[in-house]
Amino acid sequence: MSKHNNFYHKGKKVLFSSMAVAALSVIAVNPVAAKAAEAQKEQPVKPAETKSTTNNDKGNKKDIEDHTAKDDSKWTRDNCSYDEKTKTLTIEADTIDNSNYTSDTNPINPAQIAWNIDGVDTDEIETIVIENSVTFKGDASSLFANLPNLKEIVGLNKLKTENVTNMKQMFANDPKLTSLDLSNFDTSNVTDMMGMFMDDSSLTSLDVSHFNTEKVTDMSYMFAQVDASNEDDKPSKDAAPKLTEIKGLNKFDTAKVERMGNMFTNQSALTSLDISSFKTPKESVPVKDENGKTLYNEPAETDMLKGLDSLTSLKLGKDNIIKSSGLNTKGTWNLNGKNLTSDEFASQFDGKKDAGDFTSTPASTPSTPSTPTTPSTPTTPSNTTNTGNTNTNTTTDKQDTNKTDTNKPETNKPATDNKKPAKKAKKGVKRVVTHNAYIFNQKGKRVKAEYFVGKTITTYGTKTINGKKFYDLGKNRFVKANNVTGINRKLKHNAFIYTKKANNKVKRYGRDVLKKNKSVRTYGGAVKMHNKLYYIVGKNQFVKKANF
Repeated sequence: MSKHNNFYHKGKKVLFSSMAVAALSVIAVNPVAAKAAEAQKEQPVKPAETKSTTNNDKGNKKDIEDHTAKDDSKWTRDNCSYDEKTKTLTIEADTIDNSNYTSDTNPINPAQIAWNIDGVDTDEIETIVIENSVTFKGDASSLFANLPNLKEIVGLNKLKTENVTNMKQMFANDPKLTSLDLSNFDTSNVTDMMGMFMDDSSLTSLDVSHFNTEKVTDMSYMFAQVDASNEDDKPSKDAAPKLTEIKGLNKFDTAKVERMGNMFTNQSALTSLDISSFKTPKESVPVKDENGKTLYNEPAETDMLKGLDSLTSLKLGKDNIIKSSGLNTKGTWNLNGKNLTSDEFASQFDGKKDAGDFTSTPASTPSTPSTPTTPSTPTTPSNTTNTGNTNTNTTTDKQDTNKTDTNKPETNKPATDNKKPAKKAKKGVKRVVTHNAYIFNQKGKRVKAEYFVGKTITTYGTKTINGKKFYDLGKNRFVKANNVTGINRKLKHNAFIYTKKANNKVKRYGRDVLKKNKSVRTYGGAVKMHNKLYYIVGKNQFVKKANF
């Protein structure tokens, strides 16, 4: 199996493979998750190491935990400060050296800001200021990601990135971020850009013309918008993307890229796209389950161009393959004198002879809508309130008051002022996903969507499916409860805590012993290490399954 963590999965949010999947259930040290668990009257696993904060003389700036041993990759009061009044995080470090970090030994990147600064609720951060020149070394994955209120990064052009090797999800899931100055980014040593700008729905434009991508192997989900998608894999209105242009794509060198799947998925405001310099991989890529087992192989460009509703201009080159790109823009494309639908155009395009500029003609809109056919046997309209939008507590009925249900028979009931009050929407509960999770329907069958660790979702009660507890997400979508809040398990033996080391060996974590009959919260399913099964109980902390 490849050492590369597999984030790739057809048409949906993505999961790690192998131990990376298992180890990502480390929300025990996440103050956001801890707060969510507390609100749900659950006891989160305590971090293995905590130190009290000390006072300083920075006025309103909140003190950051002082670590005994200096670690340039961690956020401490020596390299950053936080102003609670202005909700501003100021980076004061000269160097952030994360060269020794590997996800195999610690699934939470110590250099990422979200959930990773002791004493700071990172969900509240609105502004990040880089005061002086900051040199970053090593893995910058998720560095600025998962900050729900972040609006701007001041001084991003002062961040020196020539020694950065990984930019996976570097700015992902920042829905209020409106712009990024990437003019000084040196990406010459970066190998991974998977999901780099994923789910940044407020960005209006991006300029990546200074990017050097000659070493990059993964661009899947790089610009995708898959947050809060419904059962049709489309973003909700609350997450509607605003990105209209991406400058500099024509300068991309993709000779080493192996994955392009879902690269631009659902960027519905994007009007033009120039991928003429891209060399689409001919080899298929494996899709794996949570245990790293290959389920099937699929084309490297799968759903790359899906959901580009406003696309009217597309420039393609001789090395482009778009057969499985999922292009589904409404209207027609002219290819060799023929007007073709998006699906026909994608399947018939041959870059070696057809490369060039293409313009779509929008589908014509009928001036007079056709009269819907009345069903021969009318069905009784359902009174069930639909609460499928996980970002709001309003009902679908309330949102669609101006729409006509063509399948609903006319009852010709007389008008009356004594209308029954609308059924009250079921109140949702915000929860944080603690373990990468698949989404299922009410029959227990997987559907098109996944959530990864740290994602905030809204649940509407529970449902037992095939004997297992699920949280209801609305619109016939469910997620396993133990992937969200974990479950308590009782120990039948005294048990040690173990941790996974860089050499892939399992070693005892400290001297603490968990006593027999103690209830311990575990996250997700059991994981296999050196032919033994373990449950995840905290940040890179495991207990043998046999002890439960």
